[in-house]
Amino acid sequence: MRKTIPIHPHPLNAPGDFYVQDGCRITCTVPMDSAPGLLVFDDAVGHCHVQRQPANPAEQQQMIEAMQVAEVNCIHYRGQDAAVVRALRACGELAQWDGTNH
Repeated sequence: MRKTIPIHPHPLNAPGDFYVQDGCRITCTVPMDSAPGLLVFDDAVGHCHVQRQPANPAEQQQMIEAMQVAEVNCIHYRGQDAAVVRALRACGELAQWDGTNH
């Protein structure tokens, strides 16, 4: 049986459905460029996090694009919005959804 390692959000993430995994380092700025104002890198702690949750479908799409371009799978979605889950499935990022209905 495969052991599942729990994923914990970084404590600086804004409350909500999108988050960056604690201890998972996104080192390039491409994801932050894809979701300006939503994702930020904090030099003081050497970690990026969700500064603000998406407020509309366009910003949700920016966050999904950031998930696609990130060099490692650090950005996750734990919500249940069917449109977001469909978008994650369509772009091949469904593994980044914490839902149980894969």
